[in-house]
Formats: sequence, C-alpha cells, structure tokens
Amino acid sequence: MAKTPSPVAGAMKYLKDNEIKYVDLRFTDPRGKMQHVTQDISTIDEDVWADG
Repeated sequence: MAKTPSPVAGAMKYLKDNEIKYVDLRFTDPRGKMQHVTQDISTIDEDVWADG
C-alpha cells in the first residue's frame, strides 16, 4: 500500500516551491488575545509543526 504524504510535508513543499521567505503565525493566547509572530523560513522545519 502506498504511503500518503503528510500534510506537513505538503506544506513544506509548498513553501519551498513558491519561494516563500517568511511565515506569519497567528494564534490566540491563553487570555483570548490574538497574537502573531513572523518567522524566517530558514527557522521552519518539519519538527516545528510537531513541537509547536
């Protein structure tokens, strides 16, 4: 049976194929306030998705 590619692998491929340079991560903090942080793509790898 063929292995289905993971969504993370697909996202990483999309970032690379489209020469994305920065990723803006948006989230809600424990108090309910919307926050965001912009990361250079060089700091993003498959472990980031698993480790948070």
